[in-house]
Amino acid sequence: MDENEKAVDESGQKPLQYPKLKQTKDWFGAPDYYLQRMADMGNATGWGMGLTLLVNGMVVQGTVTSGQNYFETSAARVRAGVAADEVDEETARVAERMIGYYLDDPAAEIDVQKYGAMETDEGMTRYIHLSDVSIIQSGQQTLNLDSFRVLLSHVSAWAVGRR
Repeated sequence: MDENEKAVDESGQKPLQYPKLKQTKDWFGAPDYYLQRMADMGNATGWGMGLTLLVNGMVVQGTVTSGQNYFETSAARVRAGVAADEVDEETARVAERMIGYYLDDPAAEIDVQKYGAMETDEGMTRYIHLSDVSIIQSGQQTLNLDSFRVLLSHVSAWAVGRR
């Protein structure tokens, strides 16, 4: 019996036949190698150059920094906001737990991992972190931020320097 004449199942239907597909790699879904190396260097040293990125139709300009710096800066900014709001003790305690979980813990994890990340596929850098950021979208007012985290695979074009 050849493949097209396989036995029918209990419902009387022939099982579905799927073609054998060749394994491929989506080169366009992977982040740009050189941009990824810049993110690696930023993570390892905390230093980087100015970049202009095109992300989902928006122009994002900033200076490469480490993921650790991104999370530490974000934690400090949120803590300052909580202190300025003069919230009650319970709210402050909950806010501190959330800051610890979402910002302090990732900063500490990155500190431990940063030197091994460049050497293994498992530790492959997926994000680039920027400081002193401007986001420009056509027809919109420029948004300025202290820091910004971008998924590398979402960057469709980039240039060295701030334009």
